[in-house]
Amino acid sequence: MNASVEPSQWVQITRDDPDHSHRDAQRFRDMAAAGDDLAGGFMVTVLSRPG
Repeated sequence: MNASVEPSQWVQITRDDPDHSHRDAQRFRDMAAAGDDLAGGFMVTVLSRPG
């Protein structure tokens, strides 16, 4: 029996948009350069927002 496993959401996102992680990395560099709080409660909001 051949069981099929669905790819994770991250695999699907990066397959559909290979530059997604590069844009995320740049977004964090930009936030750090702007002095945004990357270690505090702000990150909860950033990480919970859609793509």
